[in-house]
Amino acid sequence: MVTSGAVSGADLVIVMEPGQVDMLGPLGRTRRPVLMLGDLDPRASRERRIRDPVDQPRLVFAECYDRIDRCLAELVSTIWGGTG
Repeated sequence: MVTSGAVSGADLVIVMEPGQVDMLGPLGRTRRPVLMLGDLDPRASRERRIRDPVDQPRLVFAECYDRIDRCLAELVSTIWGGTG
C-alpha cells in the first residue's frame, strides 16, 4: 500500500496502470511527476498498462516481468544518459 508520506517524499511516482494515477489524488499527490512505466517500453504495445500477473499462468508472469525489465532499462538509460 502507498501512503501519503511515501508519495509526498517522492521525486517521481511510477505506476503500472492509469487507474493508479487516480488513486494518488486522495494521498495529496499534486506536485510530483507521475510516470506510467509501460510508456517506456521500447517494444510496440497496444496498451500503456502493465498487467497484473496475480493468479495468472507462469507465462503471464514472465511476460510482465520481461516488460518491467525493458521499461526499467529505458528509465535508467534516460536518467543516466545511457551510461546506466
